[in-house]
Amino acid sequence: MTNETAPPNDDGSLVRLAQCGRLDAYDALVARYRRAVLAIAMRHVSGREMAEDAVQEAFLKAFRHLRMLQDPDRFAPWLYAIARQVCVDGGRRDSADRSRLQSAIDQAVLESSKAIRGVEDDAIQRMEAESLISRLRELPEELATPIALQCEEDWSLTRIAEFVGVPVSTIKWRMHEGRKRLRALHEEGTNP
Repeated sequence: MTNETAPPNDDGSLVRLAQCGRLDAYDALVARYRRAVLAIAMRHVSGREMAEDAVQEAFLKAFRHLRMLQDPDRFAPWLYAIARQVCVDGGRRDSADRSRLQSAIDQAVLESSKAIRGVEDDAIQRMEAESLISRLRELPEELATPIALQCEEDWSLTRIAEFVGVPVSTIKWRMHEGRKRLRALHEEGTNP
């Protein structure tokens, strides 16, 4: 039996431990943020394999530069910036492929959207979820990302704000604006 205890739960403590060589602490950070980074990557690359590669590259880059992170409590927005940069630097952002890029995130949103409030019929739920996904692609990334993280990951506004690196009030505005634009897009699509 070893004397090492399980790593703490907050990002700052995990980062400090990882900076001191505790790989289990970094593993905990990877486990915590892997799906969110994958959701970001899926918006920028073509196909799940390329997204998985981008996720791996982002976490590897973060690990290699972890000692340079001066404020361990800011790990999430730092990782978010790295993940976005990995996708952009690799030339992976191609608007012509955007519909294929989101197939995995689309499926995850469809699966998580089965409990749409006030809708009893599964067929109607699926149609509305598919409509939401197609409309979500039409939003700017800054508006779509918080909505996707809340729908797919069931993240709180606070956690989304920490991950993206902006105040909660900004996330609230982005969610409000995103939903408003989604409603407008939906109304455009339903009115001939």
